[in-house]
Amino acid sequence: MTDWKAYQQRTADGRPRETLERALKLFEKPGLAIDLGCGAGRDTRALLQSGFHVTALDGETSALVKLRQQLPEEARERLTIVRDTFETMNLAKADLINASYCLPFVDPARAEVVWKNIENALPRGGVFSGQFFGVNDDWATSGLWILARAKLEEMLSTWEVVWCREEDTQGMTAMGAEKHWHVYHVVCRRP
Repeated sequence: MTDWKAYQQRTADGRPRETLERALKLFEKPGLAIDLGCGAGRDTRALLQSGFHVTALDGETSALVKLRQQLPEEARERLTIVRDTFETMNLAKADLINASYCLPFVDPARAEVVWKNIENALPRGGVFSGQFFGVNDDWATSGLWILARAKLEEMLSTWEVVWCREEDTQGMTAMGAEKHWHVYHVVCRRP
């Protein structure tokens, strides 16, 4: 469905996602962050610029190599790069886990395990930021992890939801194709 290398090239210089920007405002001082599906590093760079120590995880080696090469030495010292999949990742404890537009691409049969791993990696006060695709999304029939609003609310029932915006609109993909988007943008904190 997606040419990840082309996608990463197209999005490499983009601004950090709004969910991450909102999550960063919840921290008085930086700590440890994990950037799941970091791609070319747009959110990883924002985390590093905010002073976080970051573990950047992605399945594409070329993106990870490029990310490391484009960072100044000081930032590289606070960056750990991991090539892995969401289904097999072993998450360390973190203060913030960012998952911009990547969790829908988790194998739906393993989605609950992946979400439990994220929950377990965040201690009390830990923050999650990211997106989930809803049932009206054009890609909802493509074998992705798709959530009805009721299921999302159930998943987040033990969290403090700081911000959640539902987007259900026609738009464009990063690659320039028309697409109907149904996305839940979420920032939440472990109570």
